[in-house]
Amino acid sequence: MVLQPPRVTGPPRVTATTAQGFFKLWIKRNGTDPLWSFAVEWNRAARVIGLFGDAELGRAWHETIPKNEHRSVRQPDGSTLTLRTEVPLPEAEDELFCPAIMHDPAQDTA
Repeated sequence: MVLQPPRVTGPPRVTATTAQGFFKLWIKRNGTDPLWSFAVEWNRAARVIGLFGDAELGRAWHETIPKNEHRSVRQPDGSTLTLRTEVPLPEAEDELFCPAIMHDPAQDTA
């Protein structure tokens, strides 16, 4: 099962692509709410998403995210190791850094 967080609406306020596409970033505001989201991608593989702004709104948004399936293994020393399998999205469903989001009008030529 592929898990996706709920969308934070609104156009990006900041987008950036550098290092020949190996580093990408966007920052959005959720409508007029004091809640912002960001996404960063390194090396076209590792991604981090997060929120900043109103803590109450952030907690409410976080509660709507599906939980990842994982398994825990008890180690001989009593510690616990938690594992989960990374499942990439099919390319057609991967919209996090799609051209419509990352479009930079300043790059348009007449």
